[in-house]
Amino acid sequence: MDRDLGSMEQQVFDVVVIGGGINGAAAARDAALRGLSVALVEKHDLGWGTTAASTRLIHGGLRYLELYDFGLVRESLREREVLLRQAPHLVRPLPFVVPVYRNSRRGPFMIKIGMILYDLLSYDKSIPSHKWYRVDKLLELEPKLRREGLRGGAIYYDAQVSFPERLCVEHARGAAALGARIANYAEVAAIDTHPEDAPSGAGGAGAAHTVHVRDRLTGRNYRLRCRVVINAAGPWADAVPEPSPQLRKTKGVHLVVPSFTNHAVLQIAESDGRVFFAIPWEGYTLVGTTDTDYHGDPGEATADSDDLTYLLRETQRYFPGVKLDPVYLTMAGVRPLVKAGAGKSESQVSRKHLITDSQPGKAYGVVSILGGKITNHRSTVEEAVDVVCKKLGVKAHARTRETPFIGGEFDRGVTVEKAAEKWAKEYASLKLPEGTVQHLARIYGSEAPKVLELCVADPSLAKPLVQGRPDIAAQVVFGITHEMCRRTTDFLLRRSGMGLLPRGLEAESAVRELLVRHAGLSAEEVEADRAQAAFEASRLAVPALKPAS
Repeated sequence: MDRDLGSMEQQVFDVVVIGGGINGAAAARDAALRGLSVALVEKHDLGWGTTAASTRLIHGGLRYLELYDFGLVRESLREREVLLRQAPHLVRPLPFVVPVYRNSRRGPFMIKIGMILYDLLSYDKSIPSHKWYRVDKLLELEPKLRREGLRGGAIYYDAQVSFPERLCVEHARGAAALGARIANYAEVAAIDTHPEDAPSGAGGAGAAHTVHVRDRLTGRNYRLRCRVVINAAGPWADAVPEPSPQLRKTKGVHLVVPSFTNHAVLQIAESDGRVFFAIPWEGYTLVGTTDTDYHGDPGEATADSDDLTYLLRETQRYFPGVKLDPVYLTMAGVRPLVKAGAGKSESQVSRKHLITDSQPGKAYGVVSILGGKITNHRSTVEEAVDVVCKKLGVKAHARTRETPFIGGEFDRGVTVEKAAEKWAKEYASLKLPEGTVQHLARIYGSEAPKVLELCVADPSLAKPLVQGRPDIAAQVVFGITHEMCRRTTDFLLRRSGMGLLPRGLEAESAVRELLVRHAGLSAEEVEADRAQAAFEASRLAVPALKPAS
């Protein structure tokens, strides 16, 4: 990806996308696949905001059945299948346990009915249907569950994306391969609209919008010209002109703790009736999420002691004998929910999206993507790009359902695991750390050999970034040359995910040295990089618990 805002100034784009989260990156790819000229600007890094703070699930949303959001559940289950097929290296099936106790709000009969309905709504699924287990068998599967009052439980399947940040990166790379121009660390300062210059279709000379962008890496200002703007700024969307209606922003917090489950476990908080999860994740357990109204800057959201107390207390009720410490880190983010009627709690607000158009029927305007969920991002942005095409008079249908992700291009019948075994034999002479090839396959998919070839060209890049971990120096170089990696935390948190795991941030100095050597960071840029690393590490910090009253 060529980050060159100067040359981007010389072009008139059909669409400028604001925001490099999952919706923005996917919108850029969708539009590029339809033949539109596209620019995407993101004020921080790809996948930095809400995407990076998700529960890392690709799921239908079992709890939405209670809200009678059957259409949302069906759409989500359909999109789950698309992602399992198109990104098999990143999205994998995950079994969930739903334990039922004597005091549960929903007894065995209601849970079984819900499971049957969930299976019916996912009639085209490639993963197993649910099963009901009696107490003794359920405790064999999850022996650390509370035994007192247990009446049995169900197991059903959804899917997990361990690193949704990589979905953003691969969407952006896919868009760039089709000619889209991408720039991270490019903040939108203002949008000027001059409708008199609006063309009657795509490819014309006129530009109805000028998007003023500040390059946060250099401090320089640029002007990008386009016919239509897509506002995919997530929780910042209401700062872009005319994204009515306003958003309701809620904070979600997750904890990373030592592993204590064999399956994902659906839990219901006793204090407020919220659904939350304990999920196996990269050898640890991810616990979350909270859901509380948030009114500050979304970029500064962090976990507080109340969040920590809530998640630990409620999890301990299901797993009374489990030691939930240390808490290695926290993840906090802000959801951009479409504002609903008064009186609804945070968890009752629908995760349905809304697409708005500031200038209906005109060949220009701001098309805003509001709300939604990661699972549904492909169909959500398809709707938004449909609006853009209609405005521009372009007859082009979405091609994202049948187009694999970069990294998801495997021959029929070849699994990620089989491919990794083959690559491990082919590159055995590199003497890589144990598990590294398999690890690369799960991150880069069919692109993993490109990382391994860097080691062939320069054997020093086969060196592990942290002893005892599978991540290697070649990944950083690949991030620089192929994935617009500009900062140490871009790699640690959003290209590899290793910084989200214990000891991962120990690689900070090694990654920075590689950025200096291969990306040419200056002394001034190194200081800026250190400051950003400190800020992002502070957002992951574990707050102190309040003393018990």
